[in-house]
Amino acid sequence: MSPLFGKSKQFGRSKTTPPKPIQQSLVVPGTCLQQPQATPTNLSRGVLWIDGAGGFDVVALPHTSDLMLSCGRPVSESSPFRLEISGPLSQNHFLISFTNKEYVLTPQSKTQINGQQVDSPTPLQSGDVITLDALVSIQFEIPSALSRTARLKMITAHRWAHGVDQVVLLDRVCLIGPDDDCPIHARHLNGRVLLFDKRSSLYLKEPQQELHNAIRLLPAQHTVAGEISLRLENWITTGSQSLDDSETVTDEAPAQGTNA
Repeated sequence: MSPLFGKSKQFGRSKTTPPKPIQQSLVVPGTCLQQPQATPTNLSRGVLWIDGAGGFDVVALPHTSDLMLSCGRPVSESSPFRLEISGPLSQNHFLISFTNKEYVLTPQSKTQINGQQVDSPTPLQSGDVITLDALVSIQFEIPSALSRTARLKMITAHRWAHGVDQVVLLDRVCLIGPDDDCPIHARHLNGRVLLFDKRSSLYLKEPQQELHNAIRLLPAQHTVAGEISLRLENWITTGSQSLDDSETVTDEAPAQGTNA
């Protein structure tokens, strides 16, 4: 099989199981009060448009600190720590945190997980369906057992901000490809590509490619690398990540995959 990457170019600017809640409640029963939270020291985030696959809001999770994001309807003054849905929701409908490799949802308004009302912080499991005010439904998935990278996929006919198809919570690495265990589906590809973040930047490489040959994605530029064509927009960073040059980026998969 020929490799996905040849010469690269960058150009142009322009379940049905009820969830088990955490015992320590952060929400006062009946009030859904938001707990005061510390702002993470660093966060990188942007919109990745992949030809033939769609748009993805990529949130690079901090390597050395916890993260908490709020989710709700769009507000006039948003922030990198918000996930916004075009729908009749509260401004801060729920919080989602990433601590010790675990995702936890904390409701701020009426929220169900797999049809069960939740009133306290609840760990999320892959396949959980989050329903907000009985109107908006989102599926939470961790497609690969080898990575904690997760995706939030809209089930109902609502949209994420910027018109993206999915939100991707990037825990260091993420596969792009045609297979079901790829957090970013690109069914037109014949193999897999690895997306990873390093020092507040996104990079692409083939799973077996040397790290120093990875392609850095430059904001507001169109990148073509073999079969994959994409553009990174609205890339922002609120601080610096701590992945050193000496650290190794671990591939999610040992080899390229093909769609049967």
